[in-house]
Amino acid sequence: MFLKIASAMVKQWGMKIPCVHIDGTSLSVHGKYVKSEDVEENLSEVKQDYEEEFEPVPITITHGYSRDHRPDLKQFTLKLLTVGGEGIPLFMQLGNGNELDQKEKKKMIKEFQSQWQGEQPEVYIMDAAFYTEDNLSQCSQSIDWISRVPLTIKSAQELIQTVSPEQLNKSIVYKGYSFCAVCNEYAEIKQQWIVVESEERKI
Repeated sequence: MFLKIASAMVKQWGMKIPCVHIDGTSLSVHGKYVKSEDVEENLSEVKQDYEEEFEPVPITITHGYSRDHRPDLKQFTLKLLTVGGEGIPLFMQLGNGNELDQKEKKKMIKEFQSQWQGEQPEVYIMDAAFYTEDNLSQCSQSIDWISRVPLTIKSAQELIQTVSPEQLNKSIVYKGYSFCAVCNEYAEIKQQWIVVESEERKI
């Protein structure tokens, strides 16, 4: 229902969606949410049946990485796909409390593409959680994307160390920032990386 309303809203207002943003968060809850082993086993069977029939799957409220900095509380996750500077939501998903962003973003993209009735976005913008070899290999043939490259990647660490001041161009829009574009390859996919330097963070 939410997706139908969003699609009708985009059509009614004549909105263009050249790019969309995908991000997620976790929401902590109070309460025990105790489940016995028998209930967990039955729930797993129910989930499998739902998935086979393409029906909504019940979420599991459990411990996971807490963005609220409350690891003592159980939680569930919320993922949004939004458009425009105002962040108008087009697609929303609830997930288990221990879901990992790295595995869920590509699944969300596929579900959005299959259900969205309007014009498909030209570019998907995501944070560094999307940037894994598996995601890039599976998604780069079907979408155009922009993502931050995590500094846990060795080639990113080496690039930061080797970029010289002469390569950086001062931004005329954002005071105190400089940047340069570098061609690189990761997961056997040619890419353009943008290195950004902040004067404030150097101090």
